[in-house]
Amino acid sequence: MNPSYANDLALKLENTLSPVLEERRKAENFLKSVEKQPGYSVCLLSILQDAARPMPIRLSAAITLKNFIKNHWKLEADADNLIPDADRDHLKAQLINAMLTSTGSIQHQLSEAIGLIGREDFPSRWPDLLPDIIQRMAQLGADMGTVQGLLYTAHSLFKRFVFWLIMKLHPLDLEYKHTSLSSVLLCELFRSYRHEMRSNELFSEMKLVIQQFAEPLTTLATV
Repeated sequence: MNPSYANDLALKLENTLSPVLEERRKAENFLKSVEKQPGYSVCLLSILQDAARPMPIRLSAAITLKNFIKNHWKLEADADNLIPDADRDHLKAQLINAMLTSTGSIQHQLSEAIGLIGREDFPSRWPDLLPDIIQRMAQLGADMGTVQGLLYTAHSLFKRFVFWLIMKLHPLDLEYKHTSLSSVLLCELFRSYRHEMRSNELFSEMKLVIQQFAEPLTTLATV
């Protein structure tokens, strides 16, 4: 990645936080003008992971990346694909690790970004997502602060059928110290579920998730 491009992008991200309206609008317009360039999303990911940069810039990069994914990841028949396949593959390969090595608001933004991608690509175009999450949960064990980031990611991904998942896992029976993890799955339960239409595809995906995810999550609750 060109360091000059990354530095220019970081400067514009900083300017989006300016109290001066004109400066802020110029920065926002610049970001809009370069988002079609290959490597744009990858550069944002690099910036937010760079511990040498100020935290406000890193958080701005995380929010910008999440919103870019939200607006452009889904492939529409009548719209341009603004994210090259190479960038898509890179993000899917790196986002979980980036989320786990982040904290606070940046971790939250990356969890949402993973969920947004997963809702479009999982399981057919991202079959490794759930096994990767499960493997990381097993490796982290009782590191509840980091595991909660994974569970928030899982909630963001699976919330369209979280009602059935929760009934399967009985999270309300977990010990008190794990109730915060249960609340991640319970968050917006009925608001998320009520809009989902029943279909064979939905039930097949639910079956896959329950088969792969129920046992590791139940094991985690007994740690």
